[in-house]
Amino acid sequence: MDKQKANVLSASYDLFNNDNCPVDRLTLAIVMDDTRRAVQGISAITQILGANSIERDVDEGQPLDGHTAHGLLMAVRALSDMCVERLERLTPQFDGRRT
Repeated sequence: MDKQKANVLSASYDLFNNDNCPVDRLTLAIVMDDTRRAVQGISAITQILGANSIERDVDEGQPLDGHTAHGLLMAVRALSDMCVERLERLTPQFDGRRT
């Protein structure tokens, strides 16, 4: 894709670009670090849940109980929602609607 087309798409669909992010560097650094830590947590939880699905298929496996697995899924959902919300609040044109 050429640069002109990318710019048109960016202007239409990207939440962030050089023209619309008036946030100071410290605020941006804090939000980005929080997002990094949340994504690391999501990665760890999905690894646990992946291993859990294998444990269910093994004859002598020890899978997580349903409540624990569900709680981990809800944690992933909460972390994801938090990341999206924090990032969206950085932009002035965000009006609270999710796409």
